[in-house]
Amino acid sequence: MTDSLTGDQISQLIDRRVADAERLFGVRMDNYEKALVLQAVEYERRLNHLNGEHATLTGMRDAFVLREVYNKDLERLYTERNDAQKIAEEQRSQSESYKITAQRNAMGATMGMVLAVVGWGITLLFHFVHN
Repeated sequence: MTDSLTGDQISQLIDRRVADAERLFGVRMDNYEKALVLQAVEYERRLNHLNGEHATLTGMRDAFVLREVYNKDLERLYTERNDAQKIAEEQRSQSESYKITAQRNAMGATMGMVLAVVGWGITLLFHFVHN
C-alpha cells in the first residue's frame, strides 16, 4: 500500500494550505487594525490626561506666590506700619489734643496690615486646599 499523492491531490492540498494561510493573514491584519485603533484611543486618552495635568499645573503656577514676592510685600507692609507708627508718635508729641486721633490712626494702620496678612494667608490656604 503506497501513500503517494497524485498531482491533483497535491494541487488541492497546496490550494487549501494557501487558502488557510490567506485566511490567517486576513485575521492577523484585522487584529492588527483593531490594535492600531486601540493604541490610537489609548494615546488620545493619555494626551487628554497630560493636557489636563498641564492646565492644572499652569493654574497652580499662576496662583503661586513666590517667596521673594511674599517677603517683599510683607516688608512693604511692615514699612507702612512703621511709617504709620512714626506719624502717630509725631502727632502724640505735638499736642495732647491729637493723642486719641494718633492712637486710632496707628491702630487702624496696624489693623489694616493684620487684615492684609490674614487675607494673604486665607488666599494661600484656599489655593492649596483646592489644588
